[in-house]
Amino acid sequence: MILRFAIALFLGFTAAATGAELLTYGRPGAIADLTKRSGRGVMMATPTDWDGDGDLDLLQDQRIYFQEGANVFRKGPLLPYLRWASNTTIADLDGDGVRDIVEGAWGEAEIRLLRGTGAAAPHVFRPPEVIAAPGVFATARPKDRSPLLFVIPFVADWNSDGLPDLLVGGRDIWSDYFPYLPARNIVTGRTGFGQIHGELFFLPNRGTKTSPRFPEAEPLRLNGQPLTVFGMCAPTAVDWDADGDLDLIATQEAMPVLFFENTGTRTAPHLARPRTLYLSYPGIYSKASVLDWDADGLDDLLVSSENGDFVFRNAGRKGKPHFSGEYETLREQDPEIWVPGFATPHAADYDGDGDLDLVIGSDDGDFRLFRNEGSRPRPVFAPPEFLTGAAGEPLKVRVDVGFQPQGIVERFWAYTSPVFVDWDGDGDLDMMSGQISTAGYLYYENRGTRRNPKWAAPRLLEAGGRIIRTAGHARMRPAPVDWNSDGLPDLVAVNDRHEYTLFERGTGASGKRELLAGRTLRFQSGKPVAFAPPDDPVGRRDAVNVVDWDGDGDWDIITGLNSGTGGFVYLENATNNAGPRFSEPKELTNAAGAGLRDEARSVLEGFGHTPNIDVVDWNQDGTPDLLAGQDMGFTLFFDGTRIRPAPAATRERYSNAN
Repeated sequence: MILRFAIALFLGFTAAATGAELLTYGRPGAIADLTKRSGRGVMMATPTDWDGDGDLDLLQDQRIYFQEGANVFRKGPLLPYLRWASNTTIADLDGDGVRDIVEGAWGEAEIRLLRGTGAAAPHVFRPPEVIAAPGVFATARPKDRSPLLFVIPFVADWNSDGLPDLLVGGRDIWSDYFPYLPARNIVTGRTGFGQIHGELFFLPNRGTKTSPRFPEAEPLRLNGQPLTVFGMCAPTAVDWDADGDLDLIATQEAMPVLFFENTGTRTAPHLARPRTLYLSYPGIYSKASVLDWDADGLDDLLVSSENGDFVFRNAGRKGKPHFSGEYETLREQDPEIWVPGFATPHAADYDGDGDLDLVIGSDDGDFRLFRNEGSRPRPVFAPPEFLTGAAGEPLKVRVDVGFQPQGIVERFWAYTSPVFVDWDGDGDLDMMSGQISTAGYLYYENRGTRRNPKWAAPRLLEAGGRIIRTAGHARMRPAPVDWNSDGLPDLVAVNDRHEYTLFERGTGASGKRELLAGRTLRFQSGKPVAFAPPDDPVGRRDAVNVVDWDGDGDWDIITGLNSGTGGFVYLENATNNAGPRFSEPKELTNAAGAGLRDEARSVLEGFGHTPNIDVVDWNQDGTPDLLAGQDMGFTLFFDGTRIRPAPAATRERYSNAN
């Protein structure tokens, strides 16, 4: 086992008995931004000195991150008594002098209490008990509003009666998620699928100091009306202005952090109109904790989002906090390869030095390069760097207003999916990418060199003189491949009817070599290769790879599909490249017959959405392997020798072999 672990480190992954393995940096002691399985930011940090060593650790992602040095943390094991995708706060809720955990749920409006025992170690807790059931919130909400998707608790004596109360932030489910109504896009506070309400509640403690009870909830109010902010929100009560009462800080979804001054009293709070805290940080969903991070007597802020954890130091004075806008990013020792969400990896020799680098797309619209500083058989990765344009500007995808499937928050999402190919035949690698926009696929010409790429502004890919449009939520990756073996790359991509389409190079009306109008790829039955009907509002977010999987000389397809499917799908070309017809789709499994999606879930609980697949001979044994990113931002390695149907040992016989 020791030998196996050592080999795994050399190959850049964490060994796992199941065969699915998390990619790592390939060297012990690597330090990079702190990672989390939060995916869409639903497990954010609560600071606490968990191990009693005098510094602040973090409780998030069902585990403790122990502080090992200045702003550097080591990830502890999962805590089995916490639920996946929950948000927590730590307080002595039952008055016994021992810390408790108060846990909010994802998927339902339920809050649990885990009472600390104080026995042997500070992390021993009694079995959880529900202290606020969904019905508690239902009576405090409009009857026509959709259910709460999750709740985020905070403990404070809000009414100063000597008992700890609960402040709770929540967000409802989109009430009119289907049918898709594009005409309702881009309305303030509204998505393409409907309103998203950020709701804030006060749950007074009706019990005693040792036996808390929260039988009712009431909305926090502003000018006498229930206080509603935008989307996911997390409350924090603190005497921000040092006047002796508790004020309120609330985060929002894709919107600024708000400060509500308490202009009432300590026993009868009254919230004034909010002021914006001008804090700019990566991420859409967030939670702010107030604490003296640097022990200088002033309240600092720890903001935790799906993109990471950030410290803002207070440069003001007591009662007059001031923040410059600069932040420090918390780091992790020995992390896995990670991007903030919906990782879409592509392995390619990005800088032409002979080894395989990783470029990973993500939902935030960036392209992150993990440069291989080792070798092809033994990769060692540097911390990520962002791809930039020819003038040094960040290469970031932003969705045009008219093509945002989910409305206002989509301006923060883009779902990049890079793939590299020498598209223009000049000897260097160009880049293509999908995106969430239905506008189409992006093409980035390399204006630099093979060793030092410089990226031009993107253009939308065209075929037959028309833009190749996409449909639904898009998020699909195109597959460049020399389908007809004429020395020029062609393209397989999913069109705006969710159909897999082959676009071949030929002589267009202009007399130039270009992509011609596409032809639909079909199953043997004659039906189009498609995994969603033409009018499906979401689609399957297909991550397409073209590969000669079975080694018979024609092109097959490996694709990743979203939730509700097998996820890892193999389409065998049952005829030839000139007149392709595909067999019915088969789910890829491991040697024991378990689906690769299930295998992935054994490594990452909550593995869902689309497995964003890349085909590459990662371990250099001559057999194609799979890399698969997913919504939580990590990338998994699947050894090709363990996959069924088994890939043929046909080195470099697949579309994205660079």
